Amino acid sequence: MTDRVPAHHALARAMSQAGIRVVYGLLGDGNLAVVDDLANRFGVRFIPVNREDIAVSAADAHVRLTGDVAVASVTHGPGLTNTLTALHEAARAGTPMLLLTGDTDPEDLAHNQRIDQPATVGPTGAGYVRVASASTITADFSRAVRQAALQRRPVVLDLPAPFLSQQVEYEWHPPGIHEAPSLSPDPDSLDRALGVIASSSRPIILAGRGCVEADARDEAESLAGVLNAPVATTLGARGLFRGHPFALGVMGTVGSTLSAEIVAEADCLVALGAGLNRYTTAYGSLLQGKSVVQVDADRAALGRWCDVDAGIVGDARIVAGQMTEMLSRLDEVPPGLVSEDLRGRLAAYDPSAEFEDRSDDDRIDSRTLMIWLDRVMPADRVVVCDVGGFMETPLRYLEVVDPRAQVLPARFGAVGLGMGAAIGAGVADPRRPTLLVTGDGGWMMGGINGLDSAVREGLDLVVLVLNDGGYGIERRALEARGSPSEIASMPWPDPNEVAVALGGESLVVRSRADLEQAREAIENRARPLVLDARVF
Repeated sequence: MTDRVPAHHALARAMSQAGIRVVYGLLGDGNLAVVDDLANRFGVRFIPVNREDIAVSAADAHVRLTGDVAVASVTHGPGLTNTLTALHEAARAGTPMLLLTGDTDPEDLAHNQRIDQPATVGPTGAGYVRVASASTITADFSRAVRQAALQRRPVVLDLPAPFLSQQVEYEWHPPGIHEAPSLSPDPDSLDRALGVIASSSRPIILAGRGCVEADARDEAESLAGVLNAPVATTLGARGLFRGHPFALGVMGTVGSTLSAEIVAEADCLVALGAGLNRYTTAYGSLLQGKSVVQVDADRAALGRWCDVDAGIVGDARIVAGQMTEMLSRLDEVPPGLVSEDLRGRLAAYDPSAEFEDRSDDDRIDSRTLMIWLDRVMPADRVVVCDVGGFMETPLRYLEVVDPRAQVLPARFGAVGLGMGAAIGAGVADPRRPTLLVTGDGGWMMGGINGLDSAVREGLDLVVLVLNDGGYGIERRALEARGSPSEIASMPWPDPNEVAVALGGESLVVRSRADLEQAREAIENRARPLVLDARVF
């Protein structure tokens, strides 16, 4: 006869058997027994944090960086409601992760943490699975994991308190996740797209996240080669064409002036797994005078944000490969934009020539600082960018060696999720440093709450706080209205002093004269390092 164990023990065993190795969370009555079993009986690493949204952001980043299953765990009621902003972000990013939460006894109507948890989760866009009974706890867990993977979104696994201590027989239910077959294009759609491309003379290849997920770099470059076309990426695919002699970098609102100039010369855009949103197209301006061919595995993505001349439902790698094969048979191909002149322009590009440095003795130009940081930090790093008015500079100037080394918790436009994401990135990929860029508002919202976790876990983390003494966008908006801006200017606690008090290292950067000392601090860091940069 099979030994009977408490349901919480059975769930922890199933999670371990499913390959879960890290759980981020905050303990409470609703999840303590399961997390205790995970950490102290099955050797799963538990990363304790100070706020529940940090746990969700960390698990979100962990999945984005590695593709592995990651779990956040919180208690019921306020434990769950504290996750909602980060849960919205993970849902909009399509992150397949699990949020394990407790739930109060449904018969205890007077419990002060009782809420309608399904109704709370619903508006976030996350999925919801409630454990039906103690005996089905492992099957319900596997169902939640499968749902997260197939629907590409976070799923909340709700554990009613009365079930957890009940005795059950352990039974393993594999999640049964199978990779979907790669999509081959419809021949007619492919012919129409090839007709559009062949009638152009100056095409450009644009790769998006779908191209990354399809592992289609080689096929995209081969297609570019046969078309004599330069290659560009969306922000989400940054770094995909690193080292390519005709790589234009990111196309869109955070692209370089040189990239914008070359894109403007093109007459056809071939988008492989790219959504063509308003940021990629610079609010449509970069599509003017161009025919557009869009390839995406998701039919709903075709033409979602702009009109396209030809749309193909298909896997970016397969479609690009077939396009290359068929175009190679043609007697003539577009003359293209590729030339020795373009090669030289790209090789000689200097981002600092795009602007006039405004640094003085008290404030440093954030653009100058970012270009310097891009060169000083190890190239093989993970870059996390928080949300705020400062975002354009790091998104424009900080490069990564591959697209997965960039984590942008920005789909919901929420300030303060960056530190949680940086914790998840640091745990998920400890072999390379994590660079978090945040504003002073984001530092106060999330950075302070998470830095001690980074210190405790010994993460290799550099935090750049772009400190302009308040909420810069709102301050400028008030000034534009002719109103006093004091209500958006904040007398923050000194980030330098706070960082040291929380166990980190810190340095204030006020001017270019401080950069050498900052370089030494980065090179010699032994603990998480906070650079408090006083910027305009």
